[in-house]
Amino acid sequence: MAIDLLVEYVEIALGRISIKRDIIFMFDNTEIVTVVTEPREVTSLPAGTVVGDVWGGRSFTDNVAVALERRSSQGWKDVDRGDQRWTLIALER
Repeated sequence: MAIDLLVEYVEIALGRISIKRDIIFMFDNTEIVTVVTEPREVTSLPAGTVVGDVWGGRSFTDNVAVALERRSSQGWKDVDRGDQRWTLIALER
């Protein structure tokens, strides 16, 4: 199961204060979808699905990547999972 933690933190730089938001991926036996061949397949994936690969997202075509990014507010994240580095995107909508 994937748990996306929405983290808010305050950033103070050059006298400006802004609230930043980010999603931290945490894993507990999460299944990661590693094959999406066409953009239309993205619409059939439910919210909460985690998609990615260990090749920096390069296994997805540009059209598939754009379709995935439209369903995520946070975009792609590099995450260490065990001894592998995954490039992941969580579908939120």
